[in-house]
Amino acid sequence: MTLRRSQRRQQVVLLTLGVVALAAIAWIVASAALGRPRSDGPLSASSGYAVRVPLAQGETFSWSVGLPFNHSDRDAVLRAVDLVGVHGIDVLAIVATYGVERADGSCLAAGANYGFPPSAPQPDGTTYEYPTHEIVGVIVPSERNRTCTTHPVISVGVRRTGAADLGGFDAVRVRYEHAGVDYEEVLPWGLTVEPKQ
Repeated sequence: MTLRRSQRRQQVVLLTLGVVALAAIAWIVASAALGRPRSDGPLSASSGYAVRVPLAQGETFSWSVGLPFNHSDRDAVLRAVDLVGVHGIDVLAIVATYGVERADGSCLAAGANYGFPPSAPQPDGTTYEYPTHEIVGVIVPSERNRTCTTHPVISVGVRRTGAADLGGFDAVRVRYEHAGVDYEEVLPWGLTVEPKQ
């Protein structure tokens, strides 16, 4: 009697697992059929990135962060990048910028700085502007092929409108194609703009 109950329980468990697996497959197929991008691709961020900056009304700022490493054996191609929860700022542009390898082997990559496009002051007093590219079509190389000059950085130019005490955006949505499949990631990267005192 106990053996039969145990066998029935196993059958129920297997049947339940089978139904769950079929439901998951059906969900993936339905999403693909409806043209929805998947969210389980190789470009995902495990941690957030936030910048807080004081700006005067009308002042511009460059917010830049490197895309997550592509942990796969194939390149990914960006289709679109947009911002989630934009408020109290004008978005001037969203572009891809590329780093420059210095003579000592270090990488000079865009970060956060006042003004737009992103730039970096040099020790000799000159200012270096990073190479930029339109987002659509940008290649995110496989991590094994990544270099300072080939790994893209998302750079966003913003201007404080002064319409609110705080402005900025909450996250960055990245749409891309990898191995013939469309993906979408909402990366927990944000910017908070506050009035300059």
